[in-house]
Amino acid sequence: MGQEVVDKNKIFYSILHNDSQIKFEVTDDILFLGNFIGSHPQILRGIYKKYRKLELEYHHKPKIGAPIDVYFDYGEDGGDRTVTFKRQRVTVKFSEDDFLIFLAKVDAVYSEILPIGTVVELDEEMMPPVIKEQIKNSGIAELVVITGRKAPLQKPFDRYLVDYYAYLWPIGQLPVSVPITVSNMMISKVVHMGWQHPLDETFSMEVLRATQLAKEQNSTAFMPMDEGLEYFKTRATDSQILDLFGGEEES
Repeated sequence: MGQEVVDKNKIFYSILHNDSQIKFEVTDDILFLGNFIGSHPQILRGIYKKYRKLELEYHHKPKIGAPIDVYFDYGEDGGDRTVTFKRQRVTVKFSEDDFLIFLAKVDAVYSEILPIGTVVELDEEMMPPVIKEQIKNSGIAELVVITGRKAPLQKPFDRYLVDYYAYLWPIGQLPVSVPITVSNMMISKVVHMGWQHPLDETFSMEVLRATQLAKEQNSTAFMPMDEGLEYFKTRATDSQILDLFGGEEES
């Protein structure tokens, strides 16, 4: 496990210094922050959730170690939209676009790639309305089984990919069913882990993750507001899905 963390830290260093999407200055503080958040997935999801809910602050105070504080400025007074991280003597301030790219790269490098067949519980607050409706109609809990991973989108959204395709558990795939698109940020917990095998671990790291990083693809979770809204417009069969990005229903 220790070697895996060290290797991911090295990969993260390489990505921040070579990925063409990185427009901000890469400092030791930013690398430290990415390493820390990447090794604590619950903090990554917590920060993301506060941002998507348009809350102003995120605070994490562990029993051991220094707390981390994040402050969101949505430019309501006419200023720039920014996100500021503070931990111990480290302060890092991002523009909103750079913040999304930073989190996207942390997610791409550090987030676990779950095996096929894994059953996960989704965070209802992070689900698009159309998925909420699917689950509501099924009469079961927010459980899905993963059937596909790291699926790239077509142009003009080919800079992004879907972390997972999934179907409602225990229903599974039906002739008329459409897969649910699930991002790492939507998963609240793993209920049952799929079959773990060295071959899958190698495939996940050397093919799925390596391809995502080489092609500089980010999870759909980290689309900027305007791009995300446009993406969901193209695939929505129900105008309610636009509510995920604060859009209005089409007349």
